[in-house]
Amino acid sequence: MTPVTLYSQDQSADSLEYSPRGALLRSAVIPGWGQMYTRHYLKGVGFFAVHAYFGYRFYEGHQQLAGVNDLQRREQLEYRRNTWAWRFLVAYLLCLTDAYVDAHLSGFPDDTGDLSIDVLPEVDGMRIQMEFTW
Repeated sequence: MTPVTLYSQDQSADSLEYSPRGALLRSAVIPGWGQMYTRHYLKGVGFFAVHAYFGYRFYEGHQQLAGVNDLQRREQLEYRRNTWAWRFLVAYLLCLTDAYVDAHLSGFPDDTGDLSIDVLPEVDGMRIQMEFTW
């Protein structure tokens, strides 16, 4: 049995190649962990926070169903609860896909260029200056 390669040893520390399967499995266990693994920390925290919020809203909707006997009110609450479950599922699949793609593309060069926007004060107002370098 061969071990799973987490990153390529012959690359520099700035351009590590991550295992797409490793990133996918990490995100499957804890949403956002795969993004953290590929060093996209802000996305990882964002995915974790979104999943925590959607999970809480689903739990809250499920708790509201307890003791509701009115059929019309119960259907409304079930619909809301199930909507949060669908949102959680879609976000989960997006998180898995994003982690896999980020790890798969980690070996490609990052030639996106640089965009800077400056707001400069002038005598009669403000000046906005944009600069894009590639």
